[in-house]
Amino acid sequence: MTDSAEIPQRQVRAARPPLPGELGLAGLAAAGALPGVPGAPGDKQPRYDTAYACEGKTLTIACRPGEQIHLIRANYGRFSITICNDHGNTEWSVNCMSPKSLRVLHNKCSEQQNCSVAAHTSMFGDPCPGTLKYLEAHYQCTPVSSVASTPRASPPWLITSQPSVWSTAKLPPGLLKPAAPPQPPPQPHVNCEH
Repeated sequence: MTDSAEIPQRQVRAARPPLPGELGLAGLAAAGALPGVPGAPGDKQPRYDTAYACEGKTLTIACRPGEQIHLIRANYGRFSITICNDHGNTEWSVNCMSPKSLRVLHNKCSEQQNCSVAAHTSMFGDPCPGTLKYLEAHYQCTPVSSVASTPRASPPWLITSQPSVWSTAKLPPGLLKPAAPPQPPPQPHVNCEH
């Protein structure tokens, strides 16, 4: 098993160069015969990096000067049994994710040259008690100049802060019937005839 201290902080995900004599799509892509295929010369598909930090450690993302962090996705939880698992535990959940992961990393890291975030339940909650978790971030280091001067709207699913006041919707008149006024309780029928 991999010692958690040996997990590389940055792993580049890109197509490898083809081996000599290798045929198929990888060879064609490397020869430039398939434009737009990852790994082909002139490939416009940007690479992405992945950073990991085991629970209780700190995730660090660092871009070069003149670059900034663009997050692609993130998770605090566990999707792999092999990452941050020095003792080969097979009992842990591998379907474990904190819905706050991307929001927390976005607030701390987006458009920064570098950032550090604690991989801890105090930041992300505990999506799977009893399972050792890790923080995983997929990101790109993009040139600062490539960001538009007008910020792009955040996607609707990315909530970066709570509204200061919750508003209530106003319904059109007549949509809801007003509640009927309370009726007096029924009076017992008393027969006074003897």
